[in-house]
Amino acid sequence: MGVERAVSVLMTLARLATASLLWSATSAPAQPPPRQLDSCTACHGPGGNAQIPSFPSLAGQPQLFIENQLVIIREGLRDIPSMTEVMKGMSDEHIIALARHFAAQPLHQNTAPLRAQAYRVGAQLSGQLLCGTCHLPNYAGQQQVPRLAGQNEAYLLQSMKEFRDKPGPGRDTIMAATLRGLADTDLAHLAHYLAPGTVQAGALRPCTGAIAAAAASGHQVPRPHRPQQRRATPCSLLARLGQFPNLGAACKAGG
Repeated sequence: MGVERAVSVLMTLARLATASLLWSATSAPAQPPPRQLDSCTACHGPGGNAQIPSFPSLAGQPQLFIENQLVIIREGLRDIPSMTEVMKGMSDEHIIALARHFAAQPLHQNTAPLRAQAYRVGAQLSGQLLCGTCHLPNYAGQQQVPRLAGQNEAYLLQSMKEFRDKPGPGRDTIMAATLRGLADTDLAHLAHYLAPGTVQAGALRPCTGAIAAAAASGHQVPRPHRPQQRRATPCSLLARLGQFPNLGAACKAGG
C-alpha cells in the first residue's frame, strides 16, 4: 500500500475526528440506521454485549477506538471477511453514529467462574508488561486504546495470539512487541485476569470478587503502572499499524 493510500486514510481519520468533535459541541448525531444496528447485533450481541465467546463486545468501548477500527476495516487495512460487506460504502457519519451508540451502551458483567491461581499469575504478568500504561489501570481503555475489562475471555486470548503470531497490516506493532515470546499459557492467564469486570459510576475496574479470591490464596494483586494520558492523532495511530513504519517520523511535526 503506497503513500497516497496512507494519506487518504489519514485524511479520513482526521475528518472523522473533526466531525465527531463538532457533533459533541453542537447536537447529538443521528441514530445509526436500524439495518446497520441489526447487522452489528447479529455477531456482537444485543447492546454490543457479545454472546458468542469468540466475538468482541462493543459495549462501553471508547468511541474513538470504535471509529478508528471501523475506518481501518472499511479501508481494507484490516481484513475481516465477515465485516467486509457490512462496512462496504458506509459513510463517515454512520460510523460516528455507530461508535457513539455502542460506546454509550452498558457493559454486562462477566459472571464466569474465577480461577484464583490463573488470576494471580495474570495480574503479575499484566503488571510486568505495563498493560495499564495504555489501557489504564482499571483496563477501561482510553481514546484509541480498547477496553479490556469485561471483554470475552476467549476473544481476548484469540486476539493476543494473533498479535503475537501474525503481526502485519492493521495490527498494533506495540502490542506485537509486548506479547512476543509469551507462551500460550501466559496469554491464557492474562485473558483470565482481564476478562472479569464490573461497571461502577461509569468506569470499569477488575472484579472485586476476583481480587478477593486472589488475596484469599495468600497473594497480593500488583497494581499496574499508572499512565500519562495522551490523545493519539490519526498520524500517530497509522504509524503504529506496521504498514507505514516511517510515517511517524514523516509527520511528527504535524502530530
